[in-house]
Amino acid sequence: MPDDFRELNPQFGSGALRRRLRLIAESGVVRAGVEDAYHSFRLTLSHDEKRVTRIQTEAIRFPLDTCPLASEPLQRFIGMPLDTPWRDIVAQENPRAHCTHLYDLAFLAMTHALRGGRRTYDVTVPDENPGPVWSTVSRDGVELLRWKTQAGVILEPLLFAGRPLLKGFSRWAAESLKGDELEAAVVLHKGYFVSRARRFNIAGGAGQRVARLEVMRGACFSYSEPRMSVAIRMARSRDRHERGRYAITRRFALALKAAKLGELVDADARTLELVDGFCAVRVTHGHPAVDHLVGAELEPLGELRTKRRPRFLHAAPELALFEQQGDRLNEHAEVRPLSMRNAAVDDEKEADGRTKELEIS
Repeated sequence: MPDDFRELNPQFGSGALRRRLRLIAESGVVRAGVEDAYHSFRLTLSHDEKRVTRIQTEAIRFPLDTCPLASEPLQRFIGMPLDTPWRDIVAQENPRAHCTHLYDLAFLAMTHALRGGRRTYDVTVPDENPGPVWSTVSRDGVELLRWKTQAGVILEPLLFAGRPLLKGFSRWAAESLKGDELEAAVVLHKGYFVSRARRFNIAGGAGQRVARLEVMRGACFSYSEPRMSVAIRMARSRDRHERGRYAITRRFALALKAAKLGELVDADARTLELVDGFCAVRVTHGHPAVDHLVGAELEPLGELRTKRRPRFLHAAPELALFEQQGDRLNEHAEVRPLSMRNAAVDDEKEADGRTKELEIS
């Protein structure tokens, strides 16, 4: 297999990368999300008004099957002061050791926790073909930054001319920017990074291992060892109405082992569904067998057991930031199991699925 299996996108030059982030602050918690053609992540950051107390993540759309594991290193943010400057966060936690999308969401959520309210960022990066383009970021409909870019470098405005938008961005941004300008720059930086994917036919690499894709080595959590050796590229983005399901294959089981998060008892392919933060729940036809694979509080995977559960309402709407090609962002109600109004069916005593008939005198 060639080192770079990615096919070129014949439509590159006729479109743009569009990306949206939303931050919603509530009492003691910030909900953050990001959406583009290749990624869909959610992050919930809890705090005590001074420090981060809990971080939960959900991966809905992601490029490699190891990406959901990136929730684990993000737990190192717990205990960090909410007002920690960007430069200090970067000094403590290398962005490339994390899923960089979740990393940015964590930083933005920390800042937003002190500010409150709601914010929506929209990024547009036109295809750099044939020449330079104007890459922009808006907040709540108002344009904040407009940079002329080409080949990973800012050309205009002159104040930032020659500054890198890819490798080396965090260093100069932390030294030169602050406040809302820094926050907007971080958002635009990651949008520009993702825009490079438009050069390739991503769907053409679905199912391929990325171990020899040296150009990406060390770029992020999944493109670092030991994940990169076993990571598999996912199919192109799912329809937004499709539930967040993916197959745990033998190779993904190896990735879990390589990440030292435990061992799967049975690594055969099986269909899982992502619910409530990031937990993988095996979907069954009767009483569901719940297997928590990865979450905010990890359990040894070798100790997983099938557990009986009463028949609850099975509902799991996908949280989607985009509708009508990104025209607006919807908020979705949480769906949880129905409360128990009647005693659960006992599988052994009521095999026909009905409760015991009561005699009425």
